[in-house]
Amino acid sequence: MKSFTAIISVLIATAAAAPTPSTNGARQAPVSIKPIRMSTYFGSTGAVRLSTEGHIQRFSGQSDQSTLLTFDIPKIYEEKDCAFALTLDGANDFASGSKQLDIFTSIKPATADAASWPSGNLRDQAGGRMRFYGDVQPGAASYVNDIAHPASSFKCPSGVFGGELVPVGDKVDIYWTSYSSGPSIVVLNP
Repeated sequence: MKSFTAIISVLIATAAAAPTPSTNGARQAPVSIKPIRMSTYFGSTGAVRLSTEGHIQRFSGQSDQSTLLTFDIPKIYEEKDCAFALTLDGANDFASGSKQLDIFTSIKPATADAASWPSGNLRDQAGGRMRFYGDVQPGAASYVNDIAHPASSFKCPSGVFGGELVPVGDKVDIYWTSYSSGPSIVVLNP
């Protein structure tokens, strides 16, 4: 069943990434928007540290780490169909344990290092659950499709937009360093 789910997820991702027709009939490739800022949130202290790395971590009995994201989405993509993507393709990137994460929007993106952050990281709307299926080089995360965590696209906002990637399960460790790896907002119909 896991293989079937992984294959379906790849097929859906491939179809979503297919070029879309423009107003003049030509097909346009999806646009990928990388975050302008990433921060690590430390659950035990509430501290936020700006970072060029992403780290989502939980070990039973220890403090969680989540990754706070800030995107700046150009006005031309407002109300376009978008999707969240997370890939691990750098030499030092990895996913272990449950290999799962939850996606949330944020009421207020982190803009600087801070000794403490409001409770709950200012989480807003749940955006779904993702999982990595690869063992050595995980590649792209796929949405976990079930009633509680539906996989879907969303209408892009414009301007500064925040999110948070949160560990799922008693043991999870997801890490990336490469700029080509990590999170992005994909505009499906630019």
